[in-house]
Amino acid sequence: MIARFSHYCFGLLQIELACLIANPDPQLTSWKQLIADIAPGRLCVVGDPKQSIYRFRRADIEIYAAAKAAFNGKQESLVTNFRSDANIINWTNQVFEQLIGVEATPGQPAYVALDAAHDAFTEVETFGGPVEGGKADELRQLESDAIAKRVSQALAEGWGVRDPENGELRVIQPSDIAVLIPSRVSMKPLEEAFDEAGISYRLKVRSLLFATEEIETVLNVLEAIDAPRSSIAVVAALRSTVFGIDDRELVEFFATGVRWDYTSKKFNEYASTATGNRVVQALLQLATWHEQRFNLTPAQLCQQIVDYGELFAEAIVRPRARDSWRRYRFLIENAREFRAIQGGGLTEYVRWAKMQRSEMASVVEPTATEIDADAVQVMTMHGSKGLEFPYVLVAGAPTGLRSRGGQTVIISELQGHTTLEVSKSKDVATLGFDALAAAEEVMHREERIRLQYVACTRARDYLSVSLYHKPRSAATKKNPESQAGSIGELMWEFLGESTEPINGFVVTKSVNAEPTLKSSEISEQEFINGFKSKIEALAESRVVRPSSLVNHEHSDGLEKPDELKGVSKIEFGTAVHRVLEIVDLYNPTSEVVEQAVEQTLSELGIGQQVASPLRAYVDSALSSPTLRQIADEKLPHLKEVQASGKLDGQLTEGIIDLLIENQGSYVALDYKTDSFSDPSQAEKLGQQYSPQLKAYAEMVAQASGSTVEALMLAISQDVVEEVLA
Repeated sequence: MIARFSHYCFGLLQIELACLIANPDPQLTSWKQLIADIAPGRLCVVGDPKQSIYRFRRADIEIYAAAKAAFNGKQESLVTNFRSDANIINWTNQVFEQLIGVEATPGQPAYVALDAAHDAFTEVETFGGPVEGGKADELRQLESDAIAKRVSQALAEGWGVRDPENGELRVIQPSDIAVLIPSRVSMKPLEEAFDEAGISYRLKVRSLLFATEEIETVLNVLEAIDAPRSSIAVVAALRSTVFGIDDRELVEFFATGVRWDYTSKKFNEYASTATGNRVVQALLQLATWHEQRFNLTPAQLCQQIVDYGELFAEAIVRPRARDSWRRYRFLIENAREFRAIQGGGLTEYVRWAKMQRSEMASVVEPTATEIDADAVQVMTMHGSKGLEFPYVLVAGAPTGLRSRGGQTVIISELQGHTTLEVSKSKDVATLGFDALAAAEEVMHREERIRLQYVACTRARDYLSVSLYHKPRSAATKKNPESQAGSIGELMWEFLGESTEPINGFVVTKSVNAEPTLKSSEISEQEFINGFKSKIEALAESRVVRPSSLVNHEHSDGLEKPDELKGVSKIEFGTAVHRVLEIVDLYNPTSEVVEQAVEQTLSELGIGQQVASPLRAYVDSALSSPTLRQIADEKLPHLKEVQASGKLDGQLTEGIIDLLIENQGSYVALDYKTDSFSDPSQAEKLGQQYSPQLKAYAEMVAQASGSTVEALMLAISQDVVEEVLA
């Protein structure tokens, strides 16, 4: 159908398809002709141009404007906001009527003011301001410290938030708070500030998670295994916590002239004479993994890297060890899903994972979190679109309004055709490149303003907006063509002085003076000595996983039975575990289960074709005597519990699906979705998994000093069996 058009632009695909479906007239050759002649009731278009924030994905606001102008149907404006309180809406209108403008321009829609459905609750707070001579990193640090202080204040003072179900006030919880950042460049100082303040947080967007230190550590080693001739990849792996090679050792090895390619003949000759060298030992381990890369899946390599580096043990000395463990588990499970769904090997997985670290990839994909852990949510502004939170803190004020430099190819889709301009250097470019680059600069600036609008309108009860920025010089400001260099400066010039938070429902203390730059409380050498002593104490034994104690030789996890409609048993088992993690076991109604199933299918990227068997498995599990007892007697319990201990002299770590407390004793319960058809087969499964279950029970017993039972819940579509280990 698309071939009928004389000019085809990639960005127009959605509107073209919609027009063709609504008006399949073979005589018309332009989507503008089609949209102007659509019969009543054939097409409904919904959009908010103020939330057009995906230009990096070729989403062009000018296409939206052109479609709206050509549309011959009735146009309605939906302006009532049912999310935010009246003061937040009034503030948003005042600010963005100025920043976006009430008159439409080629790159910006006309601002349409919102009406609030809720009464005023609190005033909007702005914090920070100009910092003369402030460097970008310093400004982000100041901003992050200020955010951590506000989060701590809200939680310590028990601010009131409105329950969306009944409008009643309740005390704010960490999960009610969201910090929104424009890109992952703001993440590291925010993590440091939260760690220092003892604030638990969760990264809710995949691109942020792939940028964390833990995941980058493993990915660096994977890249070094895949590309032995990449000096950058190999050195990054050697310097990681997996091998712990310091710069002095690297310099000494480099001085030998051997270089870093562990597959080279020269290295192998040197390695035979330098058996005690730590760099050589690390490179030999990389060589071993490199030789095994076609026999091991990406998930198996990830697991071996985590085990070799004792990364779970190393995380114990981190401020938030549980989050580090969660990230390692996420990466291993992610690699397993990649293999099951796409079937690629190490090279393909490394390439795909590097794409996920990009700010331009997967920006709206939420990641699974552990339901029993109440934590502040950190996500990108892109990822927050469509969501709402009782308290929103908008970060990233120092972020520049200019687009990323160094563009070499620019594609424009204007006036019905595609324009491609290319630049090789400052002096070598196609004729229209400079003009198009200048236009792109304007479009990027205007989209950054819309992105700020999206972030501010996520707030329900409280909104705090950062205004930290490095101001322009007085001489620069005199230039009439000079513009604010950051979103913080742009908003500061309109808003002026920062405000303090006002809360009419609870008594709050005023926020103290803004924090200054951090200074180290201990010397670098003191920190290194303390860190090394803790690691040496933990390095006496290798880490053992309880799951590794089970014989999986005859596992059928990669099979895709007919009833699962193309989904492997491993993927399906993961989905069952995830639903049972989400469901409120005190109130497992059919509606709660249905919502959990839909959320899980969306998170894991599994099609709706398995929704029915997934619900059946979950219903079977919920019908078990133990889970019914939890609901009836409201037994205390935790989900996805990280457990560790020493079993037979070996450091052992694992994840318990469900830990239940009952009158001073505990039950460690593990879900299994292996195939079985009768109680005798379930008993055999119990025998197979008995070492794993007993390991869980022993670790909990060591930690609690209480009696612990180990219970396997064998789940099928029609029946559930409980088997004691």
